[in-house]
Amino acid sequence: LPPQNTVAATKSARDVSVAPATGTGDVPIREVDPQASGKVAKEVRHVAILTLRLHGLDELHQLGRAGRAAWVENDIRMMLDQLAFKRGARLTWTAKDHARAVVGLMANPSRATSDSASLAVDIHEFLKASAEDWPAKVQASVGLVRGIASGVRDRQGHLVDHELQNPAEYLASLVGEQAPPGSTWVAGGIYRLVRDDFVWQEAPAIQIEDAPQRHAPPSMRVHELVRPLSREERAARRAGNLSDLIGRDAEKADLHSALHSATQPTDNGPRHLVARVIVGEMGIGKSALVGAFLSEVGDNLSRVRIDCSPAHTELPLGSVAEVIRALTSTSSDMTLEEAHQILNEALGPSAGPIAFRLAELASGKQVEHYEDEDAAYVRKMVVNGLRRLFSVYAPIRSMVFVMDGLQWADRPSLEILSELLREPEPLPLLVLLLTRPEDRVHPFIENLVRIELRGLRPDEMVRLVEGRLGVQQGVASACADLIPRVAGNPFFLLEMVDALLERGTLEIHEHDGRQALVRASQPANRPQGLPSTLEQLIADR
Repeated sequence: LPPQNTVAATKSARDVSVAPATGTGDVPIREVDPQASGKVAKEVRHVAILTLRLHGLDELHQLGRAGRAAWVENDIRMMLDQLAFKRGARLTWTAKDHARAVVGLMANPSRATSDSASLAVDIHEFLKASAEDWPAKVQASVGLVRGIASGVRDRQGHLVDHELQNPAEYLASLVGEQAPPGSTWVAGGIYRLVRDDFVWQEAPAIQIEDAPQRHAPPSMRVHELVRPLSREERAARRAGNLSDLIGRDAEKADLHSALHSATQPTDNGPRHLVARVIVGEMGIGKSALVGAFLSEVGDNLSRVRIDCSPAHTELPLGSVAEVIRALTSTSSDMTLEEAHQILNEALGPSAGPIAFRLAELASGKQVEHYEDEDAAYVRKMVVNGLRRLFSVYAPIRSMVFVMDGLQWADRPSLEILSELLREPEPLPLLVLLLTRPEDRVHPFIENLVRIELRGLRPDEMVRLVEGRLGVQQGVASACADLIPRVAGNPFFLLEMVDALLERGTLEIHEHDGRQALVRASQPANRPQGLPSTLEQLIADR
């Protein structure tokens, strides 16, 4: 590892994640947009905090020669620095055997939780694989906690000069200190986001001193990360989760019927485009329903999915651009010429200006157009281009096209989508639009068949919790006062149950050889203090 990539070579002790410059080992200089006057805008984002404690360094120096022991210790640190660097983080060594890293400070923080868990796995695997070459065994205790960081966003999108909100740093240190050698303990905030990708086992709850003063619960439930799931195990687990979809049999049957109408010719006519709009509030299970449906339709269908982003709500044709990229495997990283070549090959040379317009949207790069250019003509050109794209790709294999988060789509994209679906094309294509019930979307889907997702019944919610926790008894009584509060929202229910488990209000006990969910006895002066809305719950966690 080049010395400039190590913490030892970094003058500042401040923990800042950076991206390596392409083709070199150098770390780029941080550049924050200069402000001549006024306040610099702060950005707030979720991050993962990793704490690391090494065991066995004293034995290493006792059993090995002084020079060799120092060399091994330095080699360990350099390799751990390199592993962190690979996962978009930087280890800050607060002592010879203690370090900390904040994952998620780079331009794209969406993988912060999974990267932090993978970094923990990398650390243990490196120490285990190298143990035979050292005079003494060196192991690590790793703690992972999710927190919130605020700072300044530089030109590359990295968060610099950041601060961690309390009590995240204290909790991370606490988890890392109590984790045994050779293990990784993970707090609930990260566990919930990555639990489907790793093997876990329960770890003892951690008691927090001065919890009220630290604005923390009296106890914290943690999980031990054992190992990553293999590809086969991950696929089997996800398939099992989808097959356990509760209370959505009728809606799933509607989707299968729509797919049959789209892909199978009938006496009334050939195959044709069919659209369904799945409407429901946040957390009601729209994505889970579609995921379960797609897991049952087999591999003979082509699947294309896009997720509308709230960041693009005010970007004209931003969602249409995502559709083009998903269908043609283009990206905004391409030049206009590269995207144009792909669109020309897909649509044929007769596409002419249509292919060029779509290439502009796909690449995000435009040439100058005439100011008096007719907007209606441009929209018609884009609609025709999308029709031609679907006519190219859908007949190859019958296609299911999923557009999630329609409520975030920009208005021009909604207008084009509405026009595209107004006249069904003779294509084996099922279009699924997932949206929350928002007024800005209703005018564009008013003529489409809707599948409204209701809240789950109480008995369905009990089955949902039993399946998620693997318990067979006690759910109905333990959650008796919780179920009416969540109004049938499955995501809200599971998050609330997780919150109660972390706070020690709910516990899983074994009774007569079966797992049971029980409510722990609570002191009279210890309020439950749970959030009353789904938005507040997500913000708190």
